Amino acid sequence: MNALSNLPFYQWSRLIGGSGSSPSKKKKADSPADRLASFKRTCAALQEIWRRGRSDEQADSLAHNHLAQLNDILDDEARAPAPYPCHVYAATSQVYIIVTKLALSSQNAGIISAAARLFNILIDGESEGVLDSQVFARALIDLVRKTSGPGLIPLREEEEGNLIELLFGVANKIRMDPAILPAWFYPDRADSKDDAGEKGAFAGATRKNAFPLFYCLVEYVYHDGRTGDFARTGLLYLTETASRAPRLERWMIESDLATLMASGLGALYSRLSRRLPGVEDNKSLPTVLTLSDYTPPSFNHDTVDFHPNMDAFLSFLLFWQDTLDHCASVEVADTLLDHFHVLFLEQLLYPSLLESSDVDGGSTASVITYLARILESLDHPGMIKRILDYLLAAPHQKSQRSSSPVKRPKMSVSRRKSLDVLTALAKAEDNPSPDFFNLVDLISMSLKSRHEQTVVATLRLLTVIVRRHHSFAFGTLFKVADMPISKPARALHLLNAEIKDLFDMSQSIHINDPEDLDHTYEDLLLDVISMLESHGCSLRKDHPGNSGDEELRFSSPQRVILVRDELLLSHLMMHLERFFSNDTLTNLALTEAIISLTSCSRLVLDDWLLASSDGKDQRHDMAPPVFAMLVKLTDQVKLWKSQTTGWDNMFEELKRKLSEGPGSTSTAAPAKSNGVADSQSRSPSTRGSMDLGAQMLNAYSESVTPRGRNIPQKSSNNTLPAEKSLSPSPAPSASKRAAQLMSPLRRGRGSIATANEDAPTTSPQGPSSLPERLKQQIILDVKSNSSAISNPVDRLRKGSPGVDSSGPSSGTVTPRSEQEDAVATKSVSLSHIMTNAIILQNFLLEIAAVAQTRASLYGEVTFD
Repeated sequence: MNALSNLPFYQWSRLIGGSGSSPSKKKKADSPADRLASFKRTCAALQEIWRRGRSDEQADSLAHNHLAQLNDILDDEARAPAPYPCHVYAATSQVYIIVTKLALSSQNAGIISAAARLFNILIDGESEGVLDSQVFARALIDLVRKTSGPGLIPLREEEEGNLIELLFGVANKIRMDPAILPAWFYPDRADSKDDAGEKGAFAGATRKNAFPLFYCLVEYVYHDGRTGDFARTGLLYLTETASRAPRLERWMIESDLATLMASGLGALYSRLSRRLPGVEDNKSLPTVLTLSDYTPPSFNHDTVDFHPNMDAFLSFLLFWQDTLDHCASVEVADTLLDHFHVLFLEQLLYPSLLESSDVDGGSTASVITYLARILESLDHPGMIKRILDYLLAAPHQKSQRSSSPVKRPKMSVSRRKSLDVLTALAKAEDNPSPDFFNLVDLISMSLKSRHEQTVVATLRLLTVIVRRHHSFAFGTLFKVADMPISKPARALHLLNAEIKDLFDMSQSIHINDPEDLDHTYEDLLLDVISMLESHGCSLRKDHPGNSGDEELRFSSPQRVILVRDELLLSHLMMHLERFFSNDTLTNLALTEAIISLTSCSRLVLDDWLLASSDGKDQRHDMAPPVFAMLVKLTDQVKLWKSQTTGWDNMFEELKRKLSEGPGSTSTAAPAKSNGVADSQSRSPSTRGSMDLGAQMLNAYSESVTPRGRNIPQKSSNNTLPAEKSLSPSPAPSASKRAAQLMSPLRRGRGSIATANEDAPTTSPQGPSSLPERLKQQIILDVKSNSSAISNPVDRLRKGSPGVDSSGPSSGTVTPRSEQEDAVATKSVSLSHIMTNAIILQNFLLEIAAVAQTRASLYGEVTFD
């Protein structure tokens, strides 16, 4: 060892690594000629393996190695400068035929993956004689069709995705260069059997031999992950190409493209559960629900596949929308919409709504939620119009329904042929018609349901329609009248008085710290501005003075007002009247629905939310129904506050727990656990709304605070609400608001009786006494009368936590028998009352923010 250590460095190098010029190392073929020679030898070796016809482990290994060598040579050549002789030789020698045959005969996943890599290199290389060759197209289609899919060669998901990626690559090339379409599309190859049976087929002949690329993609549109993404995008590209290829356009109209898409959507809809998922563990509930008396629906093991099925349905629905967006051919788009109308709307969606049941465990809540999710996901005007025109039984739909779908004057023979078959089918099915029971009837009945899930789902549906598709809401869902053109805008002093009254009511519930109030109101203003700007009535136009900027323009050709006897508004008032006996989730959905009505610039707030703006101050004579009910609810809270020692301390504690979210350790609500997830950070465009539909569909897994916002903590960097007003003081100062709790709008409270009035109520002596105080039970008398101006609570009794109630478990119990139409009672905890009081307080401030923002954006105020 000592002798070796004395060796010089160059001798050490020889012993360890040998000389750098070992003759055993092969020289890499860098020149085009060397690459081509090596490529030809490898191709010949593959052909020899194919001629022998052996398929054993040794032959498969040898074939895989040769394929890998071919791919490496082609990759090296693609990275080198032109020329590319190996790519040209691969195209002219049609070596891909041998590659496909070896892959199919061996049924070896490794060889199939190597073959897919070879095809991918050739597609990207775009050599002449590849993409425009029918031989190449047949070889690729055979490779995909005979190796992927159920019952064939077992491939991993990644390997199967690589094969579908090849088809996607071809579809992309066809989109960019329709001249290569004849190599993949053979309209004259349709089987005679298909043509003979076309008259008896549903609405399109199956012609798989005419366009095998298309049908290979169709088989994978329902898959998840990259496989489904490649298939759906490939079909979008082929649909987009139809407008530039008349023969392809005609084929798509006459084929079963629309039939497959519509029936596929219907199949996915049919897989959806008839029940919404429950909650397996109360700890997954949001904090705002755990602090109230909310009882979640029980967990149903039949809904374990609910989320995957819902995701699959919505994904395919969005694929429908993307297809229509990319389809430049009007006739192909109309054909798709006609099949969507007949196969999905008439035969599946409307019957599911019509036949739904609202008994315990019924399907009404689920199907209404599905409709809300559909309308929330879509923004294609054609699809939205078809859905809502049909379900709402629009007048022009009635005249068309007898011959639906309607033929247009200028229409190709193919289009007329497709419509004839579709119309005959629609008549033969004899489906029920919305003319006798439409969506308005269903919403009206569901709002009177005794089941909280049904009411919440219906309120959410109203919110989605009013906020996203407002043109279908007014005149159909809500009865409106045109606002007189001569009616003046609201005077500034009247607007300031309305905002001041709303602030007074909010502060009478609980006097907020001025900085907290400023922070809350500032956030509400941002939310409301975002809501109004994102509404369909808001149009963005280029700023006239700056080409790079944009300016919001609000257009409302004819403003409307809600009529006082409006049916749906009366249903909303019925639930607002029972605010404190409602479940908290119902109140969150209710306030969201009312706020959504204020987001449309066409609908003015006069006479239903705010006093008339015609110069007559009616606030003391005939207050608007919503405003009047808010006054009565606030007066009831003030009464509870005056009778409950330590109200403010408990109120602050509940607000703190709502703001803490995951860190909350509340045990305030009886038999309830704490929420473990807080609200996610929201962008300005979304943080102002609580997505109740998504919350239900996610099994209440996302924590929310009242109206979906975090309760703000103290901050010293906020501006006063008055600084954002239209005048120096539209909202009173903090001290003034605190001093004016008794507004002149507060009228009589009605008869109120309490039990145990003489029982001592002392302030909590420590943190341990707070939960017990909040468990205290209060008996509410819930009236069946739904009058918008009736008092919400006629009698109040305060008892111990053990007080029992013989009444039903919900304050929204309809339909009722004559006995049930009498007085019903409900026992709720003080924590439930306070949680809903927090929601009410936030709701009052949000209405003030809406009034102030609309006055500025929509010009609903005069400064005279």
